[in-house]
Amino acid sequence: MAANLFLSVMKGVAGVKQPTKTAPFGYGKYDAIGTIAVSSILVGAGAGIGVHSLELFVEMIPDTLSISELFSFSAETYSTNFVAGSSSHLHDLNPEALNLVDINTENKHVVNPNAIWFAGASVIINEGLYRITKKVGKRISSDVLIANALHHRGDSWTSMITIVAIGGSHLGLPILDPLGGLVVGLYLAQNGAMMIKDAVFELTDTLKRPDIDQDLEIAAREILESDVGIIRISNIFHRKSGPFNHIQLTLTLPKTMEMSKVQVAENKAKGIVMKKIPNIQSVAVSVRHD
Repeated sequence: MAANLFLSVMKGVAGVKQPTKTAPFGYGKYDAIGTIAVSSILVGAGAGIGVHSLELFVEMIPDTLSISELFSFSAETYSTNFVAGSSSHLHDLNPEALNLVDINTENKHVVNPNAIWFAGASVIINEGLYRITKKVGKRISSDVLIANALHHRGDSWTSMITIVAIGGSHLGLPILDPLGGLVVGLYLAQNGAMMIKDAVFELTDTLKRPDIDQDLEIAAREILESDVGIIRISNIFHRKSGPFNHIQLTLTLPKTMEMSKVQVAENKAKGIVMKKIPNIQSVAVSVRHD
């Protein structure tokens, strides 16, 4: 948890550094690198939870087990393990020290229903962290913080499954436990994989962004209607670099246009683009004459 947050903050800080001579497009790509790192942890966690839950599910359905027996099967071992090892970031706590586990004379573990309070607190805390982190990530356009927010959401869901595990164990429906674990595992792995894909596309400047494309179309129309002598606009290209956008475009101007008016046209185009596109870090305008 602490390592993930530290990684997110470090990549976020690097991503907002201003461009330099050696990095004319800034350091926003560090944000994508951090996103890949954090999202890989999400995928690994999701896969681990999914595989573990699948193994437990298979253990609950031996070949000769009927449906009625399945739902009365004891999930004591799994529930204890989930509380001790998977419930959000309560995994650093010893369940026996917290009196969350009772041990009977047959050396079988039965989850104390009071453990639900700890799991419930974990749900509230991690859901709050998810909402706050995601809000900040959206505000500063940091994908690495959004990925870290999803990690908190995964912790929250894992704690919910812990509650289901405890309740299912005492109500005779332990099968809900591994099924919920599979849902959480798939959720984490899918979201992590999607963010890795987007980060790779960002690093290779192939990320599709329909919202920016639409804003650029509106800006292009406004530039052409600005009555500064621009014949057409071509080679419009945008790249995402962390929280920032970099825009390139080409203006076609009359061959007879004076240099002073060329400068006016360039400044007009830059001004309109910077007004229409959020988080602009650079606008490169090239000119050709027709």
